Amino acid sequence: MLFTGALTAQEYQWEWATRGGSLKKAQNEFLYSFNAEQIKNIVVDEDNNYYFLAFVTRDGTVYQDLPITVYNGGSAANPVAPTDVLLISTTSSGELRWTQTIGGYGLDTSYGITLDGNGGLYLTLYTINLVAPADLPYRSVTHLAPDVELPSHNGNLEEFQDGFRTGVFMKYNTEDGSLAWHKMLQGQLNYMYTTCRLSNVEIDDDGNAVFMAGFLHGTHLDGAITITDEAFNFHYYLVKYSPDGTLVGATPLSFTGELLDENYKLRHDKNLDRYYVAGKRFSIDIQPNALAFNGQDFTAESFLLAFDAEGNEVFRRETVADVPGALITYLKLNNIRIDDDSNIYLTGSVYTGEFTQGNIVMSFAGYTFPTAIQGNSVFVIKLDPDGNLLWASHPTPDTTPGAMAITAAAGYDLAVNGDEVALATAMWNDTWGEATITRPGDYGEEPCLVRLNKETGAAIQIHDISGPEDFMDIGTAVAADNDGNYIFGGTFLHSLFVNNEPVDTLTKVQGQAEGTDFFIAKLSTPQINGIDDKNQNAIVLYPNPAKDVVYINNSNGGLKSYRVYNMLGQQVLDGAFSGTENAIKLSTVPSGNYLVKLTAANGDVTTQKIIKQ
Repeated sequence: MLFTGALTAQEYQWEWATRGGSLKKAQNEFLYSFNAEQIKNIVVDEDNNYYFLAFVTRDGTVYQDLPITVYNGGSAANPVAPTDVLLISTTSSGELRWTQTIGGYGLDTSYGITLDGNGGLYLTLYTINLVAPADLPYRSVTHLAPDVELPSHNGNLEEFQDGFRTGVFMKYNTEDGSLAWHKMLQGQLNYMYTTCRLSNVEIDDDGNAVFMAGFLHGTHLDGAITITDEAFNFHYYLVKYSPDGTLVGATPLSFTGELLDENYKLRHDKNLDRYYVAGKRFSIDIQPNALAFNGQDFTAESFLLAFDAEGNEVFRRETVADVPGALITYLKLNNIRIDDDSNIYLTGSVYTGEFTQGNIVMSFAGYTFPTAIQGNSVFVIKLDPDGNLLWASHPTPDTTPGAMAITAAAGYDLAVNGDEVALATAMWNDTWGEATITRPGDYGEEPCLVRLNKETGAAIQIHDISGPEDFMDIGTAVAADNDGNYIFGGTFLHSLFVNNEPVDTLTKVQGQAEGTDFFIAKLSTPQINGIDDKNQNAIVLYPNPAKDVVYINNSNGGLKSYRVYNMLGQQVLDGAFSGTENAIKLSTVPSGNYLVKLTAANGDVTTQKIIKQ
């Protein structure tokens, strides 16, 4: 690529978008609900293929315009239906590779997908497979694949049997979406003990799949554990399986109380072999249920807990409110991510306005939120590996009298991408540092991907997706791909990209007026302005991604010097080449995406992108 002007940071723009969904509303659905049709999770493999976890209902179910098989129930006259789980894989250009539907007549949910880097995709499933023989064939049993069905129960609610099991752990092949194997996590149960609690899946440093599971009375994990307690008390374990489906271990965890699956995330830090649980306690009538770890009660609804591989607590952080007896449900943690340096990133929502108890001041992990925040404010907090505050970032409150200070709904997902952190959220009229988004007063919140500086938390840019007035839509999932681009997903009520050319407008399935559909969109960096790519193929940088050193093969002749820039356009390295070995040492720069500007002996300049691992 011939460089003809000053190097500047790459500008991101929407590259492509698509949607999917059904005609029925989900049970108990509202826009921010867990079971709305939406993208729950996105992961990317080493070949830059994308994988999505989505929820769908029934009737007219499609991805793009491709009909999707579903198994959930509901009559034609009923406007709502339970959700099935839909797995989708595409190329980085959005070309569909495969889909796989998981579910049955009842409600089916999952909490995240993960990849093992060796062709395996893992997830846990909670399935309400309450189908008796008399219901067949009008009601479908749970399907894990078209030819893999779970057994129904025999109609006797007191009898312990296979048909009442609800917890499943599965591995799918990333090549074609086929089911590799599955494990029923519970033993035989009767109707009273059918419930279990499951987390998302993580991969440890040995390639094992790890997740949290809570069980009631019975023998579980193929006989590895037996719970004699006949009361409705969950017993929690850190469960570990090898890639071939062999149970490696089940470490007891000293939780007492109830963790609701949809309310927390599990993350594993491979550097420290440490686990984190972040989220909010199950609440009834606003007041949180009792929850403790290692005999110590949690006193606030939202919390971060760190424990080691043996289940020993390392530290915990909780919400603090300065008004005794205040309703403390106004700070919620929705997601957590860990970077390569073991730093911790948290997102969620906070409200600190005036209540009957007075003007409540909310703080978390040493950061106190401004009392000017009224309405829900999204936030991102960064902690060091010991749980100490590094920075907190959120939109700037509008202190104008009577103003609704913050209109961003909440943070739902995060992606660490080199020297950036990306946030999936929804916003209306907000200023976040130097970044601003403005909409007319009759418009609602719309999906936004917010890019933050990883070191400071400063907002770099807000990338919004425009919709029509009087509708609200949300970004719920985000991931970074191997090229430093972002893949974004969420849920919407009417249409999207009404002003976001060159992406075509997305409309609801068959234009239905009720309920939600899901969307997927890619935000990418176009070719840098002022760069001609006519000499690009003459330069090869390898390995790419690189760890400490990248080598340059130039078929057009010798190289004179180099400069390395981060994605903000800041120079981080420079130097001259000598001898016959053309190499650049990257050991002093953090992991991320970089641009390498190479100057040849004849004065030609070329620029290429590299990834530092």
